[in-house]
Amino acid sequence: MDTCIHHNRCVFFNGPAAATKSTKQQYCMNHYADCARFMTFQHIAPDKIPIDLLPNQRVRAAQLISNI
Repeated sequence: MDTCIHHNRCVFFNGPAAATKSTKQQYCMNHYADCARFMTFQHIAPDKIPIDLLPNQRVRAAQLISNI
């Protein structure tokens, strides 16, 4: 099982309101390329990614990326 390379610094994975185990399994362990946070990590500095960006908000991620 591949783990997202950003999981150590992702607030979704590690933060105070970290995701449920099943959500982590889906987005952080198995299909991280589909994760909106992963998408933004590829283009935006980690400190610029909104804390409230959820893994399923790919449209919002695309908007953030297009604004850089």
